[in-house]
Amino acid sequence: MIAETVKTVQMLLARAGATRKELFSFLNALSAEDFSNQERVKTIDAFLFRFIKVEDLMGNKLFREVFDCLGEYDDSMSTLDVLDRMEKLKLIESADAWMDYRNLRNVLTHEYPVIIRMC
Repeated sequence: MIAETVKTVQMLLARAGATRKELFSFLNALSAEDFSNQERVKTIDAFLFRFIKVEDLMGNKLFREVFDCLGEYDDSMSTLDVLDRMEKLKLIESADAWMDYRNLRNVLTHEYPVIIRMC
């Protein structure tokens, strides 16, 4: 179960890495007109989709699978409880950073042009 989830995360990260290079080639000069450019929109969408999928898959599935294998998973654990425990076990560097990723994922799920305007 964990091996399958890790394999999926690795595939998503590899694909995100490929689109990241393209995205970063124009991200610093991003303007409203770029959202009329279908190729740029495809690149942005692909990267964001993979970011959202990776965060969701790791935060909602992989971390819980790890705890299940360790015999530490409890259905009543909140996401923050899971992340705090992952940090205490030194499996992640920072629960706060993961909560930031999760919050960003939640915002991006709704409308990412808002985020880009903030940058």
